Amino acid sequence: PLVQALNAPAAPRVLCIGETLFDGLASGIFLGGAPLNVACHLAEQSVAARYASAVGRDRLGIEARRRLKSRGVDTSLIATVGPAETGFVTVDIDEHGDASYDFTTPAAWDFVPVDGLCAAAKEADALVFGTLSQRASGTRDAVAAARDAAHYVVCDINLRPPFTDDEVVASSAVGVDLLKLNDDELLPVALALERQCGALQITPEQAAAAVAAAVSAAEVEAEAEAGAASEDAATTAIVAAAAALGRASSSGTVVVTRGSQGAVLWESGDGSDGGSLVCVCGGFCAPAIADTVGAGDSFLAALLAHRLRGAPPAQALEAGCRLGAYVASQPGATPRHDEAIIAALQARVVDPGP
Repeated sequence: PLVQALNAPAAPRVLCIGETLFDGLASGIFLGGAPLNVACHLAEQSVAARYASAVGRDRLGIEARRRLKSRGVDTSLIATVGPAETGFVTVDIDEHGDASYDFTTPAAWDFVPVDGLCAAAKEADALVFGTLSQRASGTRDAVAAARDAAHYVVCDINLRPPFTDDEVVASSAVGVDLLKLNDDELLPVALALERQCGALQITPEQAAAAVAAAVSAAEVEAEAEAGAASEDAATTAIVAAAAALGRASSSGTVVVTRGSQGAVLWESGDGSDGGSLVCVCGGFCAPAIADTVGAGDSFLAALLAHRLRGAPPAQALEAGCRLGAYVASQPGATPRHDEAIIAALQARVVDPGP
């Protein structure tokens, strides 16, 4: 599927589908939602980004459309529904810059209509969707329709308790072209696959291997944080977990983000010897961490934009890590890109450890 996308016009076309909401942070109220953030960051990189969602018959819905249009995102597939209101989430940031979320339920984005999605997905070079937006059956059906019609399917795992249904998480991860998640999500996703393996025709052995590799990765990461293992050992364990998850889910590419420590990429069957391909990026040094909201979304946008334009996986992975570090240094999920600052970011020096 990526070969077809790589033959696309100069401006790749990407359809994102999911939640439209406003993030309420101590520093202000920002438009957000993971696929929405991806669409904004794609548009910043001159990708033809189209967003499918739903807003309420309220001022926030009007404002969401206005802001998206100002960022160059096509909003023609954002429906206005009622009586549910435009989404809102209260975001708390801890002393480490990590976020926790409290969502208004139900919200307009639970009712994304199917109308027009199949045609839009067929026209696009890639489809991006997440797991959170599928907490309700209406949007779940819309995502399924778009996914069935898409050429290149990208799933961004975004686990936000209590919206972590096994069936939704596992079915979203299976059979996609690119699966993106963070290191904390490796084990929950592997466990969801194991619990759903019968319904999804995953062999129990593959599911168990994914769980075991994720457990091992978590243990080695904890040892590395405590100084009892090297960062290289943790990276190796995460690569193994990504590979096991990719095999269990039949995903073409698995990308695991690691916060300030960068990301790893595993790709099935694209190595020079016909085997899998592995790429590692150790991350970039942000001047200071403002908050991490949207950093993973910007990472995915840069990675995808570069891949759709033909960049090799390692280069695309680096671009994703670079933009993610920049966004973490700015308030809100979708700051405007300052190319000079982004280009000047220095690669993080990896501590060899014990």
